[in-house]
Formats: sequence, C-alpha cells, structure tokens
Amino acid sequence: MCHERLSALAVLKIENTVDIDFTKAQAKEILVTQLQDHLTSAVKEVELKDTALSNLEKKLDLSRNECVSLKQQISDLNLEIQGVLKDLEDMQMMNDNLCLKIDAKEEKIQEILTEQKVLQEQKRALLTRLDAQEDELENTKKELETVRNKAESCSLQVEQQSQIIRNLQEALVQSKRAFDAVHQKTPLLHAISNESKNSSRSSVMDI
Repeated sequence: MCHERLSALAVLKIENTVDIDFTKAQAKEILVTQLQDHLTSAVKEVELKDTALSNLEKKLDLSRNECVSLKQQISDLNLEIQGVLKDLEDMQMMNDNLCLKIDAKEEKIQEILTEQKVLQEQKRALLTRLDAQEDELENTKKELETVRNKAESCSLQVEQQSQIIRNLQEALVQSKRAFDAVHQKTPLLHAISNESKNSSRSSVMDI
C-alpha cells in the first residue's frame, strides 16, 4: 500500500515535471518562434539597410562624380577667370596708355590753341598794319600823282622858260652882233646897245 502511494506520488511528480517541461518547451517554442520572427525581421531590415546603403553608395558615387565634374568646372572657370583677369589687366594697361596719350594730345591741343591765339593776334596786328600801309600807300599814290602832275607842270614851265631863254640868247647874240657892228660908228648907238643889253639881262633875271 505504501509502495503504491509512493508510485502514485512518483507518477504525479513525474507528471508535474512533464507538465512543467512541456510548459517550458512551449515557452521555448514560442521564444524560438519570436526569435525567428525577430531574425526574419532583422534580416529584412538588414536587406533594406543594404539596399539603402547601396543606394547611398550610388548617390555617393554620383555625388563624387558631380564633385569631380564641379572641380573640373571650377578649375576651368578659374582658368577662364585668370584669362579674363589677364585680359582686364591688359585692357587696364591699354587704358592707362590711352589716358597718357590723351593727356599728351590735350596738352598738344592746348599748345596749338595757344599758338593759334598768338597767331590770330599777330594776324590781327598784321591786318591792322596792312590796312595802315594800304592807307599810307593810297596816300603815297595820291601824293605821287600830285607830285607827278606838279613835275609835269614844272617840266612844261621849264621847257617854256628854256625856249624863252634860247630866244633871248639868240636875241642877245643878234643884239651883240649889231652892237659890235655899230660900236665904232656912233656913241649913240653904243648907248642904245647898252640899254638893250641891260633890258635883256633884266628880262632873263625876271624869268
């Protein structure tokens, strides 16, 4: 009887142990299932992360390529900017040279204007002198014409006086000859001859 009780207790204990083990097995099975689900979820998450990482790597490669392209463009732009700056520097030098040339031209123009002003003043002075000389020349021409007329008149008078003198000289010669011819004849004729001679001389002196 006692042996049966012990056997019953042992069976009960074994049953309890089996129940406990079964419960533990179920719990472990549930845990395994949960772990498998979690693992599956983790694998999917890893796959998604791998896909995202691959996409990121592709984007990174694209970004790198874009960076390389941008660097090349920046390098090209820097070269172009350097060329533009060089051209700008050359243009600035040309502008400076042009400014210097313009300043020189302006100084030359100012000198020319000053010389032109002096020449214009000299021209006005020369024109004034020319007008005065023209007036003087006109007056001189008038005086010359007057003198010429007077000279012609004097020449005519001299010619007339010369003719008178020649006539008187001829008359005097004739009178002297007549006087010489009758000088020896009478004192009266001598007196007449002297009187005629004196009269001729007086006429010559009057002329």
